[in-house]
Amino acid sequence: MRLKFYSVRCLTPWLLLLAACAHGKPTRSESTEPLELVTDVALPGGATRFDYQDVDSVHRQLVVAHMNDNAVEILDLQDGSLRGRVTGIATPRGVVVAPDINRIFVTSKPGEVVIIDSTSLKEIRRVKTGTAPDGAAWDPVEKIVAVSDQHDGALAQLIGRHRNPRRAVAQRLQLLG
Repeated sequence: MRLKFYSVRCLTPWLLLLAACAHGKPTRSESTEPLELVTDVALPGGATRFDYQDVDSVHRQLVVAHMNDNAVEILDLQDGSLRGRVTGIATPRGVVVAPDINRIFVTSKPGEVVIIDSTSLKEIRRVKTGTAPDGAAWDPVEKIVAVSDQHDGALAQLIGRHRNPRRAVAQRLQLLG
């Protein structure tokens, strides 16, 4: 399986003015397309379903849930090489990077969140959550991971440390429906 990397071009108003005034066929560097193929990367495992991805800007890596291969792939954003592969994560779905605490949070089908160290790329621990965790989000101010559950519509919050030490707990809040 190969993963294609694209970059988004951000143009300033001056560049837009220059592009509007240019004549002839645009060259690759003058492309008007919003995405441009950067590289094609070979990935380990089967050519199976991928799910969520997130960018770790501190470590310059892309974290990819390789859902039907029960693994998380961590790729180098500079050259596209595989930095690490964490296996044994049943149906990984949501991934979110918490760069300020060097953690990667991955939702997993048997009702848990897998916590990975974003430097060593090793699994740290697993925390029980809802029956079918899916998406995940990181709040860097309160140091909270929020996990949506696609089965029962609940939201789980994994609370860490902020100002005063707190124990990591899983709390389920039923959303108003």
